[in-house]
Amino acid sequence: MPLITAKAPLPTTAVHGAVSLARYYVGGLTGASKGHIQAFVRRHGLRELAPQYPGPCPMDSPVTGRIAGQPWREVMDFNETLALMRHLGTACFIVIAYLTGMRPGEVLGLPPAAALIPNPASTARSDGT
Repeated sequence: MPLITAKAPLPTTAVHGAVSLARYYVGGLTGASKGHIQAFVRRHGLRELAPQYPGPCPMDSPVTGRIAGQPWREVMDFNETLALMRHLGTACFIVIAYLTGMRPGEVLGLPPAAALIPNPASTARSDGT
């Protein structure tokens, strides 16, 4: 409510090219259900207000990565998470393929939790058992 009365930027996202309240972000931040958020949006006219006062959706996750000793960004934005996850997956694919010598089809055939599966050679005891 304070954001609305102060006409401060609201957490927004793009939905089919239109600016809208970032409902998943608000739900994750507040713990409110989808129904509660819908009712709040209707009650306070946020469908009309959100495009007028668009704002970011900063996440409360520390940014620890650095480039040349400097943080690579100040904060992570909720709206960027899907693209960043895609980039991370691509980077993992490249590293796995390069370090193991696997072909692309072999890397893509790995189960999602392949890193958690113990390697029998690394778990064998030195006494042969």
